[in-house]
Amino acid sequence: MSKTIKYTNKFGIEITENQINQGLDYYTKIFLENGVPFIEETYKEGVLVNVSKYVSSELEISNELQNNPNSTFDYIYFQSGYKVHEIRVYIQGLIEQKVVSVYNINDKIICYRKYKIDNGNFIGQRTEKSYYDSSGKLLYNFDYNEDGSCFLISNEQEPQADIYAWSIGDPDVTFSWQGFEYYQFEDPLVP
Repeated sequence: MSKTIKYTNKFGIEITENQINQGLDYYTKIFLENGVPFIEETYKEGVLVNVSKYVSSELEISNELQNNPNSTFDYIYFQSGYKVHEIRVYIQGLIEQKVVSVYNINDKIICYRKYKIDNGNFIGQRTEKSYYDSSGKLLYNFDYNEDGSCFLISNEQEPQADIYAWSIGDPDVTFSWQGFEYYQFEDPLVP
């Protein structure tokens, strides 16, 4: 068994321990076994603020909660060929926070949703989806209304070329939903 540690900054970019020692205000310390992460510690201004355990099943989460009802998990699984990464925070065995990210085959985030928990019900608080071309270049980001319909399409390649979803179909708007059906509404999370 090979155990290693890697560090990342707030953008998820790998950094060195030397960079941390120079006063970095936010970073994560990821513990890996045979290249697979199993524990992640988050530090803010040099203080440990969160410890998260990587799990691969609901059963692992249930078993861990029996021993430690105040836990944070990074739950990674695959659905329809997409990697899904859930971050769940439990307090006294009850889920308090949940964030879901969906990754495409090139390991780029195509969907991000943050939930608020209200009496055990998951309510989408914020959803963003991203579209990349075949070379992996980010072309569009999609933001959504409270009803789940698309509100704004941000053109990441042409400043000042953003599109309000309600204007699609107007003669001066060349964007159409054809080929972008997944992005028209915040659901489903996984294509």
